[in-house]
Amino acid sequence: MRIDLSKEATLDKKSQDVYKKLRIALYFIAVIFFFYILFSTIFPSEYFSFSFLNASSLKNTLTDMQKDDGQFPDKGAVPKKNTTIFYASPSSKDPSQVVVTITLDKKSAPLENGSIAIRKSYKAFFYPTGNPAGENKEAGSSKISDGSIVTDSKSAYVVSGGELLPINNLATFDAMGYQWSDAVPINSDEGTELSEYTRGKLLTISSVHPDGTIFSTQEDNKLYLIKDSEKRPLNSLEEAKTWSNSSPILVSDRSLDTEESCELQKNKLSSGTYSCEIPIDNLADLIGKDYEFQLKTSSDIKMDDVSVEFKKNISYKNMRAMLISFIKRVQMNYVSENIQ
Repeated sequence: MRIDLSKEATLDKKSQDVYKKLRIALYFIAVIFFFYILFSTIFPSEYFSFSFLNASSLKNTLTDMQKDDGQFPDKGAVPKKNTTIFYASPSSKDPSQVVVTITLDKKSAPLENGSIAIRKSYKAFFYPTGNPAGENKEAGSSKISDGSIVTDSKSAYVVSGGELLPINNLATFDAMGYQWSDAVPINSDEGTELSEYTRGKLLTISSVHPDGTIFSTQEDNKLYLIKDSEKRPLNSLEEAKTWSNSSPILVSDRSLDTEESCELQKNKLSSGTYSCEIPIDNLADLIGKDYEFQLKTSSDIKMDDVSVEFKKNISYKNMRAMLISFIKRVQMNYVSENIQ
């Protein structure tokens, strides 16, 4: 039998006052916590990082880390007057600002002058421009052309270099600029063409567009073929169709010349740590999922870690965009043909 003493227990006036104050404080904390969760959901921050102390870790979310000579900065060592390039691909659309933080090794020389510049597009569109592609001499063969999108009952794939590259989810499919109208359904059990291909690396939101991708600039309809880490000019849409049956992916030519930058400042509370904050609202209307970061330094340094935080300002525009994104995610989760 349970004994309930609550009806018999009484508090003196002092204890009652303390109880009321504690209850009000509890309600206040609950309300603050609720609004914190709400604002964190509506105006989220996304974090990306790279540790040179554990460069092979899967927890490293900044990608394609390299110096301007194309080499990886081994153990975080960067020579003076050099540019270190890396990328981040946030899932939230149109962040308002970015905070970049760099932590130096204890034995590193101090960072005398350092800056960060940011551009936005697709990684592959930042490739150097190569020689004109010309017409595809293998056009008309039975082989599926690179850059084509095919689907089966399990996933959607991009064909490239004799491989089928599976796309991990609908969000990545949309973020890479692909169109469902270009997807060709193929029965993997009956499609003899697919037997010639092996399954390649999974495409995620941070992946680069594979060979065979065709870009078209929004401003003047210039066409480029992605091949061997170059973007090769195409003279016409007819020439582009000899390379791929998929629609060209739209890009912004302004992405190559539009950037935001900031000067790295030493943090007063942390030795060897430098950071700066960059407003990036001016990059919002540029097409693409990838942000390119360029670190420039005037002194030899050795880094331990690099981190990037994307933030969203509190505004009606961002709230509306979040609600639209939330509705789309709900719709994706309840679409019966959702790819895995």
